[in-house]
Amino acid sequence: MIYDKFLNKLLASGFSFNDWISLYPNKSVEDIKVICKDYKLSLFRTVSRGGILLASQCSSQNYNYSWPGYRLNSHLAIKDECLPTSHPNRKDFYYIFVMGGSTVHGCYLDDSSTIPAHLQSLYAKDKYKSKAIRVFNFSANNWTLDNMFSFFRTLILQGFLPDKVVTLYGVNDAVNMSWPSDISNLLDNLYKAHFERSISSNTPSFDFPYFEDSSLFFQNTGLFRDWVSSNTGHRQQLTKKFCIWLEANNKSFKRFAMTFGISYESWLQPIPNYLSKNIDSYVSCPLSLGFNCSAIVRIHDLYTVYSKLFRRRLRLANYFSNRLQFLDFCHYSEDSCRKIATFLYQPLFHDDKFLNFKLMFNRILHPSLYSALKTPPSSPKLGSSTTFVSDTNYPLY
Repeated sequence: MIYDKFLNKLLASGFSFNDWISLYPNKSVEDIKVICKDYKLSLFRTVSRGGILLASQCSSQNYNYSWPGYRLNSHLAIKDECLPTSHPNRKDFYYIFVMGGSTVHGCYLDDSSTIPAHLQSLYAKDKYKSKAIRVFNFSANNWTLDNMFSFFRTLILQGFLPDKVVTLYGVNDAVNMSWPSDISNLLDNLYKAHFERSISSNTPSFDFPYFEDSSLFFQNTGLFRDWVSSNTGHRQQLTKKFCIWLEANNKSFKRFAMTFGISYESWLQPIPNYLSKNIDSYVSCPLSLGFNCSAIVRIHDLYTVYSKLFRRRLRLANYFSNRLQFLDFCHYSEDSCRKIATFLYQPLFHDDKFLNFKLMFNRILHPSLYSALKTPPSSPKLGSSTTFVSDTNYPLY
């Protein structure tokens, strides 16, 4: 398998890289293929929910990483440059951690095309703090807000202390809807059972029920739209409970960050309008919609509940409603990443004396912070081969 399993399924069903050529400025079809091959290699990166994001170096032409697990904003960047530690000399820099799932990590995009990379470019042009601001891409495929919070706590305890953290979440949280109880199994069975009754039993079995080609998906949008809008009492109740739990987790994340004097910003990530009749005009691979019908319904339900209970989280998503281009059912093009980064960009006017006091106060209040590790730990080995170990409950993609 040359590419990741999802892209391989799309290619086997008729997708062509030529459909993406307009979304990759100054790149050929061969360049896109190389990026997608490098993306698959990046999936071998160790992803640990509880501590180590990068236990082994996993870099290529278009996907480059450095300890303790951030993706570089350019393949030309110097690894370990301006590493965000709690060392007193860090007063000369302002660090921003951007955390999220594959959309932040940069699925099918090279190092310099991600949201954090464009955000770094914007701050590099800032005439007030151009040399002081550093943006780090701390994200991983399929990460939920819970994964981000867990890894962020580990970074803090290891001595990697940012000044600001930005999280983008929503899609993975919806797809992986779960609680700290067996109610997640009930929800999963509810979705799958309902959807299997709505679609022909001849549908091949993959990760999610899907239509064999995009034309079938659009022919059945009436069925799909009716089923989504029906939103039975069970679905609505379970999704509402999940959203309340998710927002409580978000507030815990914020309180934990503020304890260390860290600014916190959180947004639901922009998504396509899945019920739009013109969705094929801004989703460059409509076939991906058919492959992810069940996931799309979960996403739609979560965003619907959030629009009623926690509308403020949707400011970013609502601002870009039908204004972004997507490679597939949820991943952004390079231009869309640039637009999102422009929205997140905020000029910084912090007084140096205040920053120094805040850092000194943090070191007094939290003396138990470890010294940051400058080099990654050795990878565990099984026999003569290196083994990639993960304690995460979620797949890499």
